[in-house]
Amino acid sequence: MRNKLVAWVSAFCLIQSCFADITVSARSDIDMAFDNMLDERELELPVGDMKDLSGIEKIYGDEPDIYCEDLGVASETYGFYKYGSDYGRMYLAEESPGLSECYEDLLEQCEAFEGNYSDIEKKMVNDDPIYYLPNDENKDYKYSLSPGDIRAVVITLINDHPEMYWLESFVYSYYSKEKQYKVLLTINEDYASGKTRHNIDEQIQRNLEGYISIAECFKSQGEYITVKSVHDAIINSVEYAYEDIKIGDETYTIPSTAASAHNIVSVLDDSIETMPVCEGYTEAFQLILNALGIDNVHVTGYALTDFGKEPHAWNLVKLDDGDYYYIDVTWDDQGENGAFYTYFARGSSHFSDHVINTPDDKEGNYLYKLPDVPEGDFEIIRYINKTLTNAAGILDSGNCGEGITWTLYKNGILYISGEGKMNDFGFDYDLQVSKSPWCKYTSDINFVLAEKGIRNISSYAFWKCRGIISAYFSEGTESMGNYVFGNCWNLSAVRIPKSMKSIGTGAFINCSYMSDIYYGGTVDLWNNLDKSAASVPDTTMHYEFPAADSGYLYTI
Repeated sequence: MRNKLVAWVSAFCLIQSCFADITVSARSDIDMAFDNMLDERELELPVGDMKDLSGIEKIYGDEPDIYCEDLGVASETYGFYKYGSDYGRMYLAEESPGLSECYEDLLEQCEAFEGNYSDIEKKMVNDDPIYYLPNDENKDYKYSLSPGDIRAVVITLINDHPEMYWLESFVYSYYSKEKQYKVLLTINEDYASGKTRHNIDEQIQRNLEGYISIAECFKSQGEYITVKSVHDAIINSVEYAYEDIKIGDETYTIPSTAASAHNIVSVLDDSIETMPVCEGYTEAFQLILNALGIDNVHVTGYALTDFGKEPHAWNLVKLDDGDYYYIDVTWDDQGENGAFYTYFARGSSHFSDHVINTPDDKEGNYLYKLPDVPEGDFEIIRYINKTLTNAAGILDSGNCGEGITWTLYKNGILYISGEGKMNDFGFDYDLQVSKSPWCKYTSDINFVLAEKGIRNISSYAFWKCRGIISAYFSEGTESMGNYVFGNCWNLSAVRIPKSMKSIGTGAFINCSYMSDIYYGGTVDLWNNLDKSAASVPDTTMHYEFPAADSGYLYTI
């Protein structure tokens, strides 16, 4: 099988086509043509069954012999095992000495098993086949905790440590004399073979190094750009895992129940057959960011979908401004459409379709308390400056008007500079593409920045540039033409200066996920702006923005 990441990197090196996949017959007039050809995105937002961490209560039988003489003497430990997290661990340490003691004991047990490639034998508990994690015979692993407390500890341990992909759940037994519960961890049956684990460990290490190599090209440009590179690489390397089940005469498609789909193996092994559900995306993303030294937290809860509340997992990541923001890699993977950014670097007000588990629910859906999250999204425009672009390298450049040049940097910034008016690019109705000089980079452009002196933004300038996340037009820009951002599905934020006098027909048509407009003028000036046919979506407005703020380093 081809390596998943290698397959994506090879494809990424090819020049992406700018041709649209929709053809329109002869038009009677411009409005009818655009009405017919707009292909509004229909998002598929999959959620996966979460690992069962309810545990098994052992109600009869002797304790199995699951000690390992070699425990603590790993024959070979791969580097990825050092990339666990400490967030949940620190939370438990502050909450309760009892919870912390249990966590530390179980963590020590897991760390001793890393790199141990002996086979794990099946044991029967309550008539269920169980594969126990070998433990230290000098410890009894008994705690004065309730089953709910034990469950909270195990959930936290697994959330903190995506590298321990072989962990399954736990078994607990009550000892009436000591009034304590004994806790033993279990391994998934798929990883009971030492040879299998050794093979998987080797693949994880090699492919993790591949992701790190890609991301390190962007590290000098800050956390946001680096995290985005990992987000994109994962999405372009894998796809969401489904499986078919048959009930009676009917066949249903459901999220994969394979063990690998729920852990890092689905993203970091070599096989193109193993693919992730939400837990696989979340844990692989977490591990890679840990390896890059970027603070992040594993989050679990529910997604609000058309089918109601569904179990789901995503990430919370600390970015350049020191705050944490939500990222749902699973929901940003739109299959053949590639990476989207609808759920990337979002604040709390734009993540309302995700419901977070709480520390209070130890009997049900427990999760440690999370860091505070700003209401608004991360503002990348604050961090676009000379250092960012100089470090990136140039992908392409050219002229787009008399005295006006454009430069596309490898980190996705399209910088338009000079003084004067843009050319009138026009539109190719046969190919359904803009005639802008950057049209072949529709997926590579993520951030648009027009410096002071650019008088107008040409019609069709960014038509169907699905990669654009945000755009910033400096003071002095007076007009935006027709269909400037038409079908820019990922466009989430635009900065419009108060010098703007008109916004053309369909300028924002099908920008249905745009969440913020930052306008330099007052409410009255915005209301009087000529934009009646611009298809401006119902979004959050920020007026008289930005005020004097040295944080806005947008001059390159």
